[in-house]
Amino acid sequence: MNGSDPLLTLRAVCVSHGSVPMDLVVRAGERLAILAPESFGKSRLLRVMAGLIEPASGAVIRPEDGGVGVLFRVPELRFLCATPREEVGLAPAARGVRGDDLNARVEAALRRAGLDGACWDRGWHLFSASEKYRVGVAILYALRPRLLLIDEPGNPLSDSGEVGLAEDLRVFCLEHGVGLVVFTSREGRAGLFGERVVRMEGGKG
Repeated sequence: MNGSDPLLTLRAVCVSHGSVPMDLVVRAGERLAILAPESFGKSRLLRVMAGLIEPASGAVIRPEDGGVGVLFRVPELRFLCATPREEVGLAPAARGVRGDDLNARVEAALRRAGLDGACWDRGWHLFSASEKYRVGVAILYALRPRLLLIDEPGNPLSDSGEVGLAEDLRVFCLEHGVGLVVFTSREGRAGLFGERVVRMEGGKG
């Protein structure tokens, strides 16, 4: 862990009544894995960290500038646009990125996520689950948030695709000073994506 200021701080956070309080700090450039069995409250903790729901108790301090980017297990359930190019450009455009700057950011994000230019303007019915997942990754790259939260990273990808994603996220976090928190039930995946692993304790969330 480096000596930079915290991006995310949890102080005695309980995701549900009766769960064990959690104290946690995530810093810029750090990659953290939250490891716990299925149905143990990982997804609820992600939503608490993202500010989508409130904890049962405790305090969560999030980035004030640049915000939080979230990638769920099935990102296409939250797609709003007809094509990858439009979908990836949605969040940067909402933040005021326009014209050539927007086009360049979107195209760089799609390439980085492993999507060929020939598919950027196609409809979703022509995409596999793994390709749709890569669009979700590209959305995060284009958004450039201060903190990334990812539920079961690389879930629909091949083993080699998962390794490639872990390496690219590592480089992305270093390049942009981004903090990364992944949530997984797989020990091998936790070690692949996180430089630090935290095990959840205290029952279901």
